Amino acid sequence: MLIPHFGTKRIAAMRPQIQRIVDGLIDTMLAKGNEAELVSAYALPVPSMVICALLGVPYGDHEFFESRSRALLAAPTAEEAAEARVELQDYLHRLIDTRQGESGGGLEGILGELVSERLAEGELDRDELVMMALVLLIAGHETTSNMIALGTFTLLEHPDQLEALRAEPALMPGAVEELLRYLSIADGLVRVATEDVEIAGRTIRAGEGVLLATSVINRDAGAYERPDALDVRRSARHHVAFGYGVHQCLGQNLARTEMEIALGTLITRIPTLRLAVAPRRDPRQTRRHPARHLRIAGRLVTTGERSTAMRLTIDSDVCIGAGMCAMTAPSVFTQDDDGYGAVLPGREDGGGDPLVTEALRACPAQAIAWGEGGEG
Repeated sequence: MLIPHFGTKRIAAMRPQIQRIVDGLIDTMLAKGNEAELVSAYALPVPSMVICALLGVPYGDHEFFESRSRALLAAPTAEEAAEARVELQDYLHRLIDTRQGESGGGLEGILGELVSERLAEGELDRDELVMMALVLLIAGHETTSNMIALGTFTLLEHPDQLEALRAEPALMPGAVEELLRYLSIADGLVRVATEDVEIAGRTIRAGEGVLLATSVINRDAGAYERPDALDVRRSARHHVAFGYGVHQCLGQNLARTEMEIALGTLITRIPTLRLAVAPRRDPRQTRRHPARHLRIAGRLVTTGERSTAMRLTIDSDVCIGAGMCAMTAPSVFTQDDDGYGAVLPGREDGGGDPLVTEALRACPAQAIAWGEGGEG
């Protein structure tokens, strides 16, 4: 139903419009002086303007749906996330009502086509249309914005790669693929096994869920030479940043085009581009190596160590170390000052606490386990 709207031909036809948006934003930044806040002035507006034009959503409402999208994706509580989702759904319902009631008007873009072609014919009901629009609206600007901002930062951190792109602009499409592989910001694919399968000596049963860390897959030394290095000349198109198989990201052609134009134009038009302030590393950032410690009830258990009181072991050979624990179960896991996965403090009874039990079950790699005893 939606694939034709995001096909190569249709997205290619949007290139001039995307280029105009990018040039206009850069013009505005340059006119304001020598410094700019790249996310709010460029990285976020580019995909927001594009997805609004594609969907038929007024960009004048961007502050509302951007803030509600962030709340939906990163709210501290489930209640706040649910509230943000309801607000976005109500907004889309009102938008459809308003535009349908306009004389000689109606919705433009994908929403307009879905209303006139699918909703009117009964192929979609109202709630299905709103949910579809909600997913497109959020996915259409959030991840691409992050990639433009982080892609710019990553290139500035790798000046040799940046200079290679400036010297050979034709490298940009491949550089986009390499940045998608290297950053892997949409870190997590959820699948269900359709049949029993054995992987690395472990059997996954039919019907069991599988959580795949794309950041780990995209740095597989068996698939990429020097996987932890950024190389804009690398052939990285076989990465899985957009998923794999039939369940790939619908908007990947659009995201690639936006990144190619946004990054390419930025580094070309502003050859003196640099960070205005020194980067500050968040000590809680994801580490891409196995966890070495797990804190429970104030006690520290080291990888491979067994404690009678805590009866806890961590298998460092199995731990994928990509912070998936914190993303999978944020109510249970956090990141301590060393960047390792940790159970949130305040759980005094390790073995009896249902949240700790949930933590053990939630570990994507099943690397955490209670022992059956041991020396005191």
